[in-house]
Amino acid sequence: MYFHDWHGGIVYLGDLLDSQKLSEFIDELKLFKANNPNIDMVKTDRSDELWISRDYFETITKRFDQIQDVSVSDKAGDIVNELTKYRYDVILKL
Repeated sequence: MYFHDWHGGIVYLGDLLDSQKLSEFIDELKLFKANNPNIDMVKTDRSDELWISRDYFETITKRFDQIQDVSVSDKAGDIVNELTKYRYDVILKL
């Protein structure tokens, strides 16, 4: 990824999966599956998904001088579920 031709702007990365919460998410899925044995649609293997730590975005600001600021925010919502509990959004200011 090269930013040397960019002259300002914003990059929005939405609906990212938080790798720091992966274990908690798997545990919650296993518990749900154990309590609901008749439901077969519970996927506990998440190895085919991209999970990224929120800390990663603080690290890339040190690697790329063109990134002026990083804003990480939780997903908004009144209902606590997979989308609001384990995902987040990032805005990179270039």
